Parts: sequence; C-alpha cells; structure tokens
Amino acid sequence: MSSRVEERGIAANWGKLIPGVSLLAAALVAVPLLDVVVQSWPPRVGEAAWRFGLVGLGLEVLLTPLVGLALAMGLALVADRRRLLRVLAVLAIAIAVLLVVGLLGFVLDFLQLRGGLAEARRGAYDRAAVKALAVGTVFLVVTIALGLGGWRASSPPRLRESESQSNLVVGNPPPSKERPA
Repeated sequence: MSSRVEERGIAANWGKLIPGVSLLAAALVAVPLLDVVVQSWPPRVGEAAWRFGLVGLGLEVLLTPLVGLALAMGLALVADRRRLLRVLAVLAIAIAVLLVVGLLGFVLDFLQLRGGLAEARRGAYDRAAVKALAVGTVFLVVTIALGLGGWRASSPPRLRESESQSNLVVGNPPPSKERPA
C-alpha cells in the first residue's frame, strides 16, 4: 500500500520540477555555446585557421549542449508537450545539418592549413584533426537519432488494429457466437 501512496505523491509532484529542470537544460545548452562565441570573437570568416579553430572548439564543447537538448526533449516527452518536442526534434536535425557543413569545411581547412605546417608538427595536427572528425561523426549520429526519435515520439499515438475495429457499441452487448435457432 505504501508504494501506491508514494506513486501518487510522485505523480502529483513531478510537475513542480519542470521549471528548474527546464532552466538547467537551457543552461547546459547556452553556457558552452557562449564560451565558444567569447573565445572565437571577433569573427574572421575569411581565415581558414579561424574557421578550423572554431569548428574544433565547437566540437570540444558540443557534448554538454546535446545533453541539455536531450534533457529538454525528455522533459517535453514526459510532460506530453508534443509541439515542443517536435520543435526540439527539428532543432536536433538542424544541428545535424550544421555538423555536416562544419565537418566538410573542417576537412577543407585542414587540407589547406596542413600544407603550411613544418613536417615535425604534422603528426600532432593530423591526430587532432582525426579526433575532431571522429567526435563530430559521433555527434552527427547522436543528433540524427535525437531528431528522428523526437519526431516520432511527438506524433500522436496510433490505435492498434484491434482497438480500431472493435465491434462493441456502447449500450449493446457484444454479439454472441451462437446462432439463433
């Protein structure tokens, strides 16, 4: 009996955590991204070294914003906020698209910058680039999974075939299997 009381208490009170957990999710997303902006300011889009560094720095901090996004998506799912979940799913897919563009640019900048390095520095440079590409690829898979999963979870539940073809009419008994004589 005590588990029923505990369940009612949890069910009745979990919604009180929503504002705090929402703020935490927002902070997990915003703080690391603000750090990237501050460290890479002012923008120098025309410089390959700046772009290369920006993508590398962004990949270093992206795990925390993705945790925040996943937390927000889970919260939206639990709170049955389907529209919010769908918006967050679209955001995850948009991040995946940005990752593809960023990783392609990263490879091009890597190739451009590598030619100007001394032979002694190329090994460390190559290892750092390979690590960044591996991390970026993992994050790409994660964002696609979050986006597709969030999109599917935000869809209204479908009725099972057995539920949609019920013969029961309110007020009438179910049909009998015996034939009248």
